[in-house]
Amino acid sequence: MRVRVFSLSQFLQTLSLLIAGFTLMLSMQARAASLEGLQLNGIATYEQLGKPYYIVALYTDTPVSSGSDLVDGDGRAVAVMKIVSGNWTSIGFSQIWTRDVSINNELSGQSPDIDALLKFFSLAKEPLEVGDTIEVAYLPGRGTRIELNSETVLTTPNKALFNYIVNVWVGPSAPSRDFKAAMLAGSQATATDNAALVQDFAEFRTDPKRAALVTQWQQKESESAAKKARAEAERQAERERLAAEQQAAEKKRREDELAAKQRAEAAATAKLAAEKAAAAAAAVASAAERKAQLAAAQALEQSKRVKKQDEERVLKRLKQQERTTAEAETREASDRTDAEGARRVAADAERARQEAAAQAEAAAERAREEAAAQARAEAEAQRLQQEKLAGLQKDYDQAMYIWQVQRTVLSNIKYPEWAREFGREGNIRILATLDKAGNVIGTEVVEGAQHNLLVQEVISTVNQAGPYGASGRNSVTVPIAYSFDLKSTRQPDSSSGTVAQLPPQPVMPPELTLVKQQSVSGPDRAGKVAEYADLVRTKILATIEYPLWAKNLRQEGEAEIEIIVAADGSIVNTKLLKETRHNLLNKEMQSAVERATPFPVIPPELGIDTIDVKFSYNFGR
Repeated sequence: MRVRVFSLSQFLQTLSLLIAGFTLMLSMQARAASLEGLQLNGIATYEQLGKPYYIVALYTDTPVSSGSDLVDGDGRAVAVMKIVSGNWTSIGFSQIWTRDVSINNELSGQSPDIDALLKFFSLAKEPLEVGDTIEVAYLPGRGTRIELNSETVLTTPNKALFNYIVNVWVGPSAPSRDFKAAMLAGSQATATDNAALVQDFAEFRTDPKRAALVTQWQQKESESAAKKARAEAERQAERERLAAEQQAAEKKRREDELAAKQRAEAAATAKLAAEKAAAAAAAVASAAERKAQLAAAQALEQSKRVKKQDEERVLKRLKQQERTTAEAETREASDRTDAEGARRVAADAERARQEAAAQAEAAAERAREEAAAQARAEAEAQRLQQEKLAGLQKDYDQAMYIWQVQRTVLSNIKYPEWAREFGREGNIRILATLDKAGNVIGTEVVEGAQHNLLVQEVISTVNQAGPYGASGRNSVTVPIAYSFDLKSTRQPDSSSGTVAQLPPQPVMPPELTLVKQQSVSGPDRAGKVAEYADLVRTKILATIEYPLWAKNLRQEGEAEIEIIVAADGSIVNTKLLKETRHNLLNKEMQSAVERATPFPVIPPELGIDTIDVKFSYNFGR
């Protein structure tokens, strides 16, 4: 006898299939129990543009042949939808149900169970597949219950939610007249004409692997929430680490600046001391020189006196030969003593001169050393200043990049019509993560997660408005805040919306602005202005479209327009300097400018508030 050995993974897979099958069996039994005592009132296939999405069967306790009786009555009723189209995305599900419910019901912010209805719109967390089953049941005295593959996802204490949904099939704008009639067939629902559809409906069965779909989604949401919490904790830790590093770097920068300043002050003090020492040495040398000159003059004078005395003594010797030999010897000894004294004075003067010269040389050497130390201190201070400017430039560039992304996103967000109809409003804040090339690689909801569909609108705009251009960093996190406020009238394209306040444009640090302005002057400045104007022209020309009606009617002509661009890239004024003979072409020139906005900010180093841009376009040539 052969014994088959299962691996652990095979065992677990088999066990999960058994559990799923058991769950499915229980769900089928539960569905059978929920339909007990009810009869088929209608069945139809829901289609859009020829594509079937689901088959819906309506069960009631008594036959119902009018939409008002179905909505106003208090009898038990169950609608079962079986998905017949694979990969029905969550966005597609939400869009179809949002549209159908809104056109078949009179809704406002005060309508009952609006929040539950919005939750139904976002019921599909992942694409729905063939065989998935949605059951919408009204139970008198208990309210409305919605299940997906026999797992409860929504309950309300009344019938309002049930009515919103069934009105899609029997309301004033039902998918078709035949569809509505099929759903309200009443006792005729089991007629032979419906036999094939009833058979198809029965054959669509839920995949056992998807029997616990809602539980799986809830587990994924819990895991996603935990993952987001961990990611947020990691980001917070990273932000704190970066903040600590920035504080340490700032502290070191201040310490380095202080040390450089102290070294510069010490060098200046040393230089001053060296200058004083050099001046003192020069004074000593000058005094020694004067002393040597005086000593030399005294020696010369002494020598002259000696010579004169010699002459006088010779004469006296000639005249006084009678004096004794002892007196002559005495006089000669005296003469020798005077000459020796003169020589000593001259030697002292020479030594003083040499000492003064040595002191002057030493003072000059000290002065050279202090000058070198001063030069090194100035070079270090310049290096620290360059590092500081580089850091300021990096921070300013990142702040400007984030601000430009925010401006692009916020200028493209629209207040959805359905949100106004349902009275939905709220503040949404998300974090968008961009890669080095400016592509969106992740989004995280920080505020307003309860407004799921409004969040989807903001995230959709963030994704569609990209890519946002290279940032120079491996990744950048951009905060996006938008306020959907029904009472505000500030949104330019809607009388009942609001545009979120764009954060102030980052201001270039004064020391960085000064350096930039010093580097841009004369021809360079004029060249940068012309370069910016060319950028604006290129962006507008790329959006000009030859209107189809004008092309078919062979309307041609040249138009010239003038645009004044503000420092933040917004439009101050537009003016047609030259018009064509065709209003459609003139209007297209102005529309192209609107489509091209906003423009990049004017480089701050130019130091100007506006730039005047003119250009022309020839339609038809």
